[in-house]
Amino acid sequence: MKQELIFSSYLLTRLFIRHLETAFQEDGLSIQAEHFLILKLLSEQGEQNQVNLAKDTIRGKTFITRAVVSLEKKQLLKRVSDSVDKRAKIVSLTNKGEVFYSRILDIYQRIEKETLKSIPKKDQKEALKIIRQCMENLMD
Repeated sequence: MKQELIFSSYLLTRLFIRHLETAFQEDGLSIQAEHFLILKLLSEQGEQNQVNLAKDTIRGKTFITRAVVSLEKKQLLKRVSDSVDKRAKIVSLTNKGEVFYSRILDIYQRIEKETLKSIPKKDQKEALKIIRQCMENLMD
């Protein structure tokens, strides 16, 4: 099967998510890889409204709302009304969410390290540059 860059990137993403979710399950953690991404963004960037989360994760508002509700039920994040726009909700990690995120981050970093172990740093940087350029091309 001929594999082009974009198709191979898609397959890599699917394989990585499969390994990540398996590792989460083996560690007794009930979380989807896509929920991990939301926790990662909130940890790195601080509180955000749900519209920005949808934009930053390249997911629809409906998906983000469902994910936020799920993570809120697990007490990993909280929503409050925006002080400027009462219709908007600001999402942030709870203390429990911060602890949980650090635990799953360790798993993520382990899987990432296993994935990249045979690829020289120079090649990793070049691949990242190419991927970012492809993303920019599609976001124009």
